[in-house]
Amino acid sequence: MSEAAEAAEAHTFELKLHLPERPLLPKDAGARGLPAAPSPLSVAVTPHETLNDLRATIHESPEGYWLGSFCFRRADGTQLGEWDPLELLFDGVPEGQRELLVAHVPYNAAEARAHVQRVHELLTGAPADAGALGVDAGASVQDAVLHPAACAHEAAEAPGEPPAETPPLQRGWAGWRPARTSDLLPRAAATPRTLPRCVRSLALSAWNPPPRWLALQGHMLYLRVETLEGATLHITGGAHGFYVNRSSDTRFDPAPRAGREALRATSLFDVLCAASPRFLEGLARLFKSPLAERNYCAVAPVLGDQLAHPWLARVPAHEADVLRTQTAYLLTGATSPDTLDSARDWNEELQSARELPHATLAERLMRARVLNRLCAEFALAAARAVPRVAAGEVPAINPMDPAASHMYLFNNLFLSRGSDGAELYPQLGGDEAARVAVRKDVQGISLLNTLSPERLCMLGTVVVDWMGERWVAQSVVPGLFRQPEAADAAAEDEDPADATEMRIVYGGLEGTDRIRDDAHFHAQLAPVARRLHLAEHSVRDTSGGEHKLHLSVESKGVRGADGRHYLLDMMRLCPVDVEWLERDVEGAVLGGPADGETAAYPHRVALLRPELVQLYWEHRYREYFNEQLAALPEDERDASRVDPSGFEFAFNPDAFVDTRGADGTVTRVAADESEPGVAAVRAASRWVRDAAVPHLLSDVAAGLLSVADGRALTQQMHARGINMRYLGLVAHLSHTAHADRLDPVVRSKLGPGYGALLDAFRRVAVQEMVVRAAKHRLRALLRTVEPTDAAACVAHFLSSVHGMRGAVEEPVAPASTGADAAWRALTPGALAADLARDVRMRFRYALPPLYFETEMRWPQVLRALCLCMGVQLRIRDYRDVEPSAAPPAITEAPKKTQRGKRGKQANGPGSANGANGANGADAGGNSAEAPAKPAVAPEDVLALVPKLCDSTPRSALVEDAFEIARMAIARGDRELGVELLVEGVGFHEQVYGLVHHITARCYAEFAAIAHHHALDHARSVAVHRARAKAEGGSEDAALPEELQQSAVFAETMTLENALRYQRGAVTIAERTLGLDHPDTMVQYMKLAAVERSAGNTDAALRCLERVLTLWSLLYGEDHPDAVHALSSVALMLQGRREFESSLHVYETAHALALRLFGPDSIYTGNMAHELSQAYTLTGDLRTAIEVEKHAWRIFSERLGAEDALTRESHSFLSSLASSAVRVARMEKDARANYARSGPLQASMPTRRDAGPAGVTSGHAHASAAPAPPARDMSLAERPIDELVQYVQGTDGGKAKRSSRRHHRRH
Repeated sequence: MSEAAEAAEAHTFELKLHLPERPLLPKDAGARGLPAAPSPLSVAVTPHETLNDLRATIHESPEGYWLGSFCFRRADGTQLGEWDPLELLFDGVPEGQRELLVAHVPYNAAEARAHVQRVHELLTGAPADAGALGVDAGASVQDAVLHPAACAHEAAEAPGEPPAETPPLQRGWAGWRPARTSDLLPRAAATPRTLPRCVRSLALSAWNPPPRWLALQGHMLYLRVETLEGATLHITGGAHGFYVNRSSDTRFDPAPRAGREALRATSLFDVLCAASPRFLEGLARLFKSPLAERNYCAVAPVLGDQLAHPWLARVPAHEADVLRTQTAYLLTGATSPDTLDSARDWNEELQSARELPHATLAERLMRARVLNRLCAEFALAAARAVPRVAAGEVPAINPMDPAASHMYLFNNLFLSRGSDGAELYPQLGGDEAARVAVRKDVQGISLLNTLSPERLCMLGTVVVDWMGERWVAQSVVPGLFRQPEAADAAAEDEDPADATEMRIVYGGLEGTDRIRDDAHFHAQLAPVARRLHLAEHSVRDTSGGEHKLHLSVESKGVRGADGRHYLLDMMRLCPVDVEWLERDVEGAVLGGPADGETAAYPHRVALLRPELVQLYWEHRYREYFNEQLAALPEDERDASRVDPSGFEFAFNPDAFVDTRGADGTVTRVAADESEPGVAAVRAASRWVRDAAVPHLLSDVAAGLLSVADGRALTQQMHARGINMRYLGLVAHLSHTAHADRLDPVVRSKLGPGYGALLDAFRRVAVQEMVVRAAKHRLRALLRTVEPTDAAACVAHFLSSVHGMRGAVEEPVAPASTGADAAWRALTPGALAADLARDVRMRFRYALPPLYFETEMRWPQVLRALCLCMGVQLRIRDYRDVEPSAAPPAITEAPKKTQRGKRGKQANGPGSANGANGANGADAGGNSAEAPAKPAVAPEDVLALVPKLCDSTPRSALVEDAFEIARMAIARGDRELGVELLVEGVGFHEQVYGLVHHITARCYAEFAAIAHHHALDHARSVAVHRARAKAEGGSEDAALPEELQQSAVFAETMTLENALRYQRGAVTIAERTLGLDHPDTMVQYMKLAAVERSAGNTDAALRCLERVLTLWSLLYGEDHPDAVHALSSVALMLQGRREFESSLHVYETAHALALRLFGPDSIYTGNMAHELSQAYTLTGDLRTAIEVEKHAWRIFSERLGAEDALTRESHSFLSSLASSAVRVARMEKDARANYARSGPLQASMPTRRDAGPAGVTSGHAHASAAPAPPARDMSLAERPIDELVQYVQGTDGGKAKRSSRRHHRRH
């Protein structure tokens, strides 16, 4: 059966679980707020889930959190296994009759300790981790964005119900003030969330471990608990549960108490609830957390992903918690070094997980979940190990070698520095080359893990950047520590049956000096090479022998001591970027005069990206396909007649590769370009600069792509196969002077204003080059710094970056504890020169003159540098100084778009910056005054977080589920499509966990599909009913068959589901990617659209306010995309009939469009058209006509008279003119009447009294400009609701607005 068919059959069903009784709980526990544990408990499950999955679900649920050690039994008492799928357990049992018993079983020591650990984690709100990598990990602010009043009320622990939420922008729009770094956290989220206290302390008792004679009786551990009532309880944990014993701090008596004090239960939760009423009360408050009820994703545990650490963090309260330091005992049970079994066999676990059966859908899901969880744990272990090793806490296993080549073994992790200590890369750049090589190795391993080749193993590998050094952590291949000489000798006449030692049996040793062949390895690598588009090629060793290889000669096939086949040194799975090596390593510098010496590019490990390899292969296949199609007779030109098997195109991975032999001789492996595989490498390398980069910039110029920061830029360049070393070329070609390099089709359609799009892109590219150069400089400083000076060094470096602006005094370096602190001599001027020199060297690009003084944006550079270096600063406002040529803040439109005598704009917070509308002081509690020198102080540095790059594979199964679902819905099979869609969400949650950045993307896709279909169906139904009513029929008549939905489709494709999943996507993105990650901003944009469709205008506005805040933090308020964000804010304000506020926002958007795109751009025309409509809604027809004339002129010149947008503008302008004539005529008549009758004028509506369609304005500062009088026969004749619909486009305007959005792209 196919996977699609399996998924279609794997629908959810209801399973009833009969839970054990809880006799110790008070009868009114439920009334006090403790979650009920109903028996039977109904749980929705899928057939491919196992009982082990069900166990995890129960433990994480409010109904089963309290359970300790338990098993599942049938009704007859038969105990069931953990790993069988539910479909096998209930084969033949009808739905509705599927039931299981949950029964207690005796604890073992590990289970008893785990139960105590779970109690501790629940009471503290997170896993008790004394070795946390940073502070404020996994923070989310979505709840504070959407419910600021409720969050502030809960943070203050105020009694009673929270106050009503204040509508966003209640006091109007007073302009977009400059961004403040403290805006990263809304004011309501400035204080970390505090949890209700349940006990004063919970710790392991000093009487641990149990003596031998009591251990034989089942005693496993002893606890000491101080209740909130002031009592001290000593509790025994044993095989059959927990009970309060007779011990005290000075007397040991672990026997149970007698009489009314006898408290015994299988769950520690129940014992504590019975012993302490206040514990029960606090536990109930934990479960009744408003945050958990509003947004469970904000408090759900993170199990398969790395938590994001915000670059600005809150300082959490550090409270006494004895059990925090006892976590190691709870996890391991070790009480002495010889019993400490902390070294997991990572390699065995990883390889065993990969070898799990994966023939069926259930097996593939199980395997993917285990691998993902295991890789996350491996990466976390590596991140914790590296700081300890770097600090000298672990001795090297080769202490006699130079420090740079030291190797370490810790927690069964093999650790080494990513430097050229063994002198393997002198011909490629030494340490710089080694640093890049280990990163490429991880990239190669990740590629292979995703391909999941049969019977080939990859080591667990993680790259960790810490304190300026790059470290590599790997699982230990069996047989690694055998003497290499013996291993090589044994490999010469190896017996395949002998698998007791590690041997290199495939690939090159010491360059091409010795090359090994292995037919078995070669056959296994053939399908891998085909999928990677690598050609089988011959390599000669130094003795002249020829060897057939599929991978690079530097890649190695190893037979481990466990008999498995391992692949090592996967650095060169992608070909060399030969054009860069030949043209740019010592090539010309772009973007400025070629004066002065420019150092060569620092290394020669310049490889093409795997995305580029795939894109170029597809490009060549399309050429082949078109050639074959064109060669067919015209009457036979059918795509199905083209034979794809005739296409052969692959890359030689050793083309243009230089290897170094044992004697130091450098040899080029393959350079004959008559060989197709070598020629393919040359062609692909040329394609980067000739096609990939121009296509990228063409998309930018056409408005199809924009980026807000360096991370978004990196994602987009990598997705197109462009390495970041091409940043200089990208920035250089982003100038309009090089428009001839753009795609000809795009270039032919470009009009005025496209330069603003390219300029914004160029600004991000240049800033990213500066940030990367600064990163290298800071790393070099940190490598030599004393650990106690790290915070001071970072603070001084950041202050020096701030000082490069040239408008502040040079920072004074903090005191140092090091004898030779080179970082203290750093000055802003010297740093600026270093960075400019590094940009020239690494990117072959010359920064513009006075870049640091006039163009560099301090908040954005500070943020980017902290994120890439893992620096966490205290949350406060790190203010910038105004550069001499900085653009003015955008607060109002130019005079020509202002109404002549309009009153002052509304006062108020005046910010669309999410948290900032009410944030008079910064989120850290500091005033808005300029910060004291230096810009960053040592005490501002809270933590340095290790930066990880791992090789975790992605599951193709869960990715394909959504694609199959979309295809099913597209072809009309909605029932199957919805089933597969729901299954796809379930697959993501099972494999990756609830809180994972890939799950967030899945949730967003589901929400988008549900949102689209819900709106489309509602629109179709509305049109049908309106047509029926117009034809004299009934609106309540039955819908035609094509508009009827199945029950499943109608229940799934709803706005409620779209909202729920999109809100979850936002929260998960914040917790795993970052509060200000570009993808998080995109998720907020999507949430705003769904909230608006659901009628939640306030929530939608708050989301857009957050988007504008993130734009300010990531780029600044003058990004071209900010025009569209402001337009969306204004449109929603119109929907709330806040016409004056809407107009102010439109004026800001129009002013920004004018400044960025110029007066003749389609972008400016669109904004002028919308601004004119906004003036109409406020009754200022005179200004509306003036602005609409500009819009009509632009549309006529750029699009032609027959374009739909031009016709729409002309029609609107005609209506405005007609209304204005009627207004003037009525005013003239009114003056004549007044001249004849005088007092009667009091009964006439004045310009100030009359709003649109004669509706009295509700604004105190209504326009003094002429307003259309009541009952005008054109626009002014319409009721206010109709006028709003006309302007916003709901009266046929959906097409209008989408048309305008379409024209923005050209």
